[in-house]
Amino acid sequence: MNVINETERILKTEYFGAPKDQTENIMSAVISLASRSLGEESAENVLKDALRNIHRLFDFQDVAIAIKDRDGMFRYKVQLGLSVEAEKKYFEIEYSPADLFDDTSFPSTAVSEITRFYMAENAPYKADEVGSYSRPMHLSDKRMMANDMIEGDYIDIYIRDWKNEVIGYLELAATRGKKLPTRDTIRWLELIATLLGLIISKR
Repeated sequence: MNVINETERILKTEYFGAPKDQTENIMSAVISLASRSLGEESAENVLKDALRNIHRLFDFQDVAIAIKDRDGMFRYKVQLGLSVEAEKKYFEIEYSPADLFDDTSFPSTAVSEITRFYMAENAPYKADEVGSYSRPMHLSDKRMMANDMIEGDYIDIYIRDWKNEVIGYLELAATRGKKLPTRDTIRWLELIATLLGLIISKR
């Protein structure tokens, strides 16, 4: 086989086909999401597709997306992972912009400029929100290791528009491995949240 033929073989085989690993799977999902910015698909469908991909590709059992409505209140629009009973309560919850950044009622730790981690030990929820958890009986579980992720822990990643204003957030909880997510995971999800913000704000 001459060099030119070998080059053609490499181009036709090495760069084509199904994703070869988890990183390529994530990249494909991000490319697909980015392509939505070129079309006229509804914001609801974009959110649903993003949610399914996050749930499939990352280690979180519970995934949701909240968006600011015209009245200024943040409400959950889509979710995966909750029990039927918890889901009903979940979609009744609404937050004002003041609630979203209220570190007294919802104490959190800044992971980055757009990501906050809410530790269960700080009870980052109101009493009437306990029913929105699938496993409320585990809200009193103790963290045994520093890198454990337990019931009551959750992560919010802000979704911002073209003006850099927060118009929603990804909410992530209950890792399948019961450990804190990796740095790479957070960075990928921040990229997805950024793309969502640009797409939704165009709608």
